[in-house]
Amino acid sequence: LQPFQQGKTNAPTALANLRKLTADNPAQQRSIAELQPIVEQRFADLERTIALAEAGRTDEARRVVIRSQALNRTREIGERLGVIIQRETAALQAGQAQSV
Repeated sequence: LQPFQQGKTNAPTALANLRKLTADNPAQQRSIAELQPIVEQRFADLERTIALAEAGRTDEARRVVIRSQALNRTREIGERLGVIIQRETAALQAGQAQSV
């Protein structure tokens, strides 16, 4: 449970840092704003799964884990973060090319 707790604690700070780093890019700001509720919902899914498992309701917990919507959220978070990183990398490279 420690990785979950650590991730839940660190996620808001990580998103806030992304906002600061991309403050000059409205498209990135929108992407981050759209990402936040998906991250929050995924943590809610995980909390529910943990609570069910701790209550001995493992079959229900297993259903939450394999439910396609929960898995899709995880995939979507990764994809959206990938796009944000690609955009920032491209902007950084473009800025470096202009300064040469």
